[in-house]
Amino acid sequence: MAAEEADFLSLLVQTGILGLRGFWKLSAVSKELLSLRGDATALGFGSVCSGFSSVTEKLEVWRLIDDCLRRDDVKALQQLFALPGVSGRFPFLLRRLIEKSPDSEKCRTYLMERGVTPCVTEILYTQRTSGGTNLSKKIVDEMISRRMLQADAWAVFPARGDDFVVFDPLSVHFLKNNRFDLAESLLDAGSRVDVCGWVWRGRYSRVLDVGVTPLQCLVQRLLRLDSEEHALRQKGLALLERIVRASKAAGCLDWKFEHDHRREGTALGLACLCRDAEIVRVLGGVTDRVDQEGLPFLILTGDDNPSDSERLSQEKVDSCCADTLEELANIRGVNLNAVRRDGHTPLSLACFLGLKKSAAVLLKRGALPKRVKGRGGRMSLSPLYEALRTRSQTFCSLLLQWEADPNEVVVEGAAACTLLQSTLLNISNPRADRKVTAALAKRLIENGARACVLSSPPPPTTENGQTGTPPLNELSMLLMACQTGDADLVRLLVTKGGGDPNAKGKTREMDAAEYPVFLVLSYFRRHSVFVILSLLKTLAKVGADLNVDRGDGHSLLSFACHHLCGSVVLEFLLEKGVQVGGLWREGGAGPDPLVEAVASLCPENVRVLPSEMKWGAEANHAARGCGALGGPMGGSTSSRNVPRF
Repeated sequence: MAAEEADFLSLLVQTGILGLRGFWKLSAVSKELLSLRGDATALGFGSVCSGFSSVTEKLEVWRLIDDCLRRDDVKALQQLFALPGVSGRFPFLLRRLIEKSPDSEKCRTYLMERGVTPCVTEILYTQRTSGGTNLSKKIVDEMISRRMLQADAWAVFPARGDDFVVFDPLSVHFLKNNRFDLAESLLDAGSRVDVCGWVWRGRYSRVLDVGVTPLQCLVQRLLRLDSEEHALRQKGLALLERIVRASKAAGCLDWKFEHDHRREGTALGLACLCRDAEIVRVLGGVTDRVDQEGLPFLILTGDDNPSDSERLSQEKVDSCCADTLEELANIRGVNLNAVRRDGHTPLSLACFLGLKKSAAVLLKRGALPKRVKGRGGRMSLSPLYEALRTRSQTFCSLLLQWEADPNEVVVEGAAACTLLQSTLLNISNPRADRKVTAALAKRLIENGARACVLSSPPPPTTENGQTGTPPLNELSMLLMACQTGDADLVRLLVTKGGGDPNAKGKTREMDAAEYPVFLVLSYFRRHSVFVILSLLKTLAKVGADLNVDRGDGHSLLSFACHHLCGSVVLEFLLEKGVQVGGLWREGGAGPDPLVEAVASLCPENVRVLPSEMKWGAEANHAARGCGALGGPMGGSTSSRNVPRF
């Protein structure tokens, strides 16, 4: 092997990324690498120790042990147990050899020389549990002092009808049964905390599961205590502080284990998942730094136990999340701006879930109120967009106070749009309150949102599980604002938001472009006459041209008559000096207001006719259009065909 190649492989070994199995295979490539098995430091075989924090690597150790026993490879077995901390973590090896490889003489001799695994023999199982009141702390202390009980002893008991055998460190066994006082006695005597339990299948001595360390076990027990067990919890928290410090010194503070739902995580991760701020504070007090980006997400999503979600109200869940996030944020390395695979940051997720207190804590502790870049340059979801979807004005105000960008580009449906567009799009949702939509839109405009239509592609996004550049949404924000019926919103959108009251636009892709003033009149039957009049007055005040040509020959006045807008609207238009005759277009005049007024069969519109004529309209033009009433053009009209008012 070339020197450069050997150097590279040595560096690869030192990183520890190979794991136990990878190291064992690589070290068999050459004599130089094979010699690394005898080096228990981080430069050689000891590099695999960093991986022992994972569940899979612990199981790999058992596989290597079984392989050594099967091949009677005592040298490899000795090299394995020379690694720091490994000796004593894997109990009853001689028993395992006798059951699986009784003919391996070298390994049998070695294991006999090592001695037997210390085991509890003088204390019955029923006395070790919480019901065993006869076993007191005084008795355990005395047994330890007289060397009748070793601090690192193991407890053995069958489970599931003798098909499985559980091996637990005695400290773990005491903790599982809420005997915190007895576990403390073992800790006082120097019991190890970098050990965990095991589950063997009795018939084949196959290792099926990795148990928990004392730290992991105590966290589990504290999380499961009822609120009535306050005194016991306080004792457990006091013991937790000791075990946490001991675990840090032993290098097992961040060991992973499988807890509920077969989820693998650390003790800190489990405390976050269960939103226990007190436990997070204790663990965080000795944790120098964490590299787990998912911890804030665990707090916000919580455990999937349906009974818990049914028991706690949304407000209570929010308070628990906020308290736990406050404690977690004190730990170095916690990334409050991490981006999850689905594009969520902790803040956007809190907004999506409607957790206002949690969002406030995240903002206070450094979460950015905007989209951030994730891995690969993909942009996260927008916290303000998620808050707007909750329809909460106070939630949106919170983010805007922290200078969230009201002009962020998001994806609504299949198209990119601004937050203001996205908010106003709710006007088409029959279940959405128009007043809430208008209030949210006004809040955005007051904080700097602009009515400009997107002209350039947005940055790549991870929203809705999609990646890539979506098309642009070109719907008119001013027209959608008119649909809300809120004249103040229309005024703000033009005066502060930069909306153009004379620009054609659409409210739906399939519709033809329309001017705002014509759109307002077309919605007469959806809004009261007073709402229509208020919108028209506002548009006129902010500069809308009331004499604009719709494009089909209709003037605003003829269009108002056609849509039965009523006398007050017609009178306002006449007062504003709108054209009363039909607009001349190529091929002749367009619809005449008088014709439309008569044809509408609306008494209010017809009553305006004398006033309209005073403004210069030709009455005979209306007479020529009476065919619309059912009479012959140019002939006499039957009295039953003429409307009477």
